[in-house]
Amino acid sequence: MRIGIVLPTTVPGATGPDLAAWAQKAEAAGFDSVAVVDFPGHDGHEPLIALTLAAAVTERVELVASLVVSPLRSAESLAAQADTVDRISLGRLTVGLGLPENDVTGF
Repeated sequence: MRIGIVLPTTVPGATGPDLAAWAQKAEAAGFDSVAVVDFPGHDGHEPLIALTLAAAVTERVELVASLVVSPLRSAESLAAQADTVDRISLGRLTVGLGLPENDVTGF
């Protein structure tokens, strides 16, 4: 079994140093992954940018974007960002893509 933890990217007031500390503590505690979710319309951090920060302060944990609302971004930009995070983290990134709630036009 693999166990991960979600970084507080959607918690109001969470700062970059807070996210970095969570990622480091998760790795030190033996968690297998740190994850982020995309919560459009809320005062949160961009998921792939937050994972870039986590990649910079960790060495082992997997980096998981458990949900990125893909239609809100250009496909080219999203692909380039994900590729960059994956390369920076030496292949630790997993990205889950989704649609906004009640939007099934893509299927």
